[in-house]
Amino acid sequence: MSREQSDKTKKTTQFHQLFVEELQDMLWADEHLLKLLRELEKAAENSSLKTMLNKHLTQTVIHVQRLREMFEKLKQQPKLEKCQGMAGLIAEAELLVEHTDRNPLVRDAAIIMAMQKINQYEMASYETMVTFAEQWGHFSIKELLLATLKEKWQTDTELANIAVIVMAP
Repeated sequence: MSREQSDKTKKTTQFHQLFVEELQDMLWADEHLLKLLRELEKAAENSSLKTMLNKHLTQTVIHVQRLREMFEKLKQQPKLEKCQGMAGLIAEAELLVEHTDRNPLVRDAAIIMAMQKINQYEMASYETMVTFAEQWGHFSIKELLLATLKEKWQTDTELANIAVIVMAP
């Protein structure tokens, strides 16, 4: 094997490792988001927000299943290590709810803000991973990523619409 081929193989291996590690982060994030969504649904006052959080919970269960399917397609077992970014966003969401506990309207606004931050973080990961999957020929994984990304865009729009209602003067 020439040096050029060796460098190319090494680069491909490193890209694949990055791809797998990000999928692992995404799986950790969605699995931990499930617990948070249950807590936020209980804490929410607005019925539209409660309904949206319940819908998001149901979708997140599907997102976890899709991520696990991606690992099967890659013939990999996920090694779940804490996703530091999501862990920080979850901790922030829990603190926001705790600190706004006395005013249900403010708490609902805090829940929306926290969920939009989380959703934007996840959307950035999914958008990047769609590009990676396409570049490396993982077309079936790309389709799974796109399905989840579409649902996250819809959730983001729903959160924004509910925010207008919750925060109306």
